[in-house]
Amino acid sequence: MSINEYCEIPRFSKDQENTFAASELSPDELKQRGFDNARVYIKKPCPFCDKAIALLKDHQIPYTLIDLTHNPELRAQVARTQNNFPTVPMIFLNETFVGGCDDLIAALKTAKLS
Repeated sequence: MSINEYCEIPRFSKDQENTFAASELSPDELKQRGFDNARVYIKKPCPFCDKAIALLKDHQIPYTLIDLTHNPELRAQVARTQNNFPTVPMIFLNETFVGGCDDLIAALKTAKLS
């Protein structure tokens, strides 16, 4: 297995699972702040990709998925546009690159796009 195929399952308790990325804002307020359209590049299997998708669903943020599992050329091309971002998911909100799952969590907690 190469380093690019490795994903470690996030470590959080079941009690924290539903609250660790909770936003204080309603879905409408998040939309006003630019959280209204996501594009997510994923690979399968990847628990971080699954979690990012679940977070977008939980926060009622519409998204488009682009599966990179069998398209390493596209993955490399997208990564190059973001300073060779090394992992998936690669998440964009309204064409603003957010980063990966942890970055999405931070953005949802602060309700800010960098």
